[in-house]
Amino acid sequence: MSDLAHCYRDLGQYETALETYRAVVTGFERLVAPQQINTLAVRGHMATTYYRSGKVTEALVIQEDLFRSFKMEFGSEHPITLDVSNTLAVYYSGVGRVREAKNIHLTVEKSACAALGESHPAVLIYRSNLAHIYHILGYSEYAVHLQCLVLDASRGTLGDSHPITQMSERSLDSFVHR
Repeated sequence: MSDLAHCYRDLGQYETALETYRAVVTGFERLVAPQQINTLAVRGHMATTYYRSGKVTEALVIQEDLFRSFKMEFGSEHPITLDVSNTLAVYYSGVGRVREAKNIHLTVEKSACAALGESHPAVLIYRSNLAHIYHILGYSEYAVHLQCLVLDASRGTLGDSHPITQMSERSLDSFVHR
């Protein structure tokens, strides 16, 4: 049923997707547990759906709760917690809480780099997000430098046609041509 909700979300039918996600979460909470990984994952999909539909406050409430839950369950350095933290930082930057977003992105990028290595795809995404924050804050030169590092590592590890490499090229282009 969660797959059905994903389809609704991808089609832009956010309310139907949210109703379906709510049903899945209710079922998981009844059958498994509120803090079980699958329940938390579906709640993450709900947060994304709220965010994409413009209901940012609802998305933030869920994402902040997810961050606390994952941190308590897995610790702050776990790759899943880092991913949840990254998403929270993206949401914060989307509502203008850029300094908070920067602090989270810095922590996530540093921890992920130490745990996964410089060229891991997740690290490249996190570093690119950090570059965006620096660009928003007016540190354009450093943002370009950071994005160049991402692009070089992505090309070397993933190749020119990989989506992360292509995203890095677009990001760098937007930094340079703004």
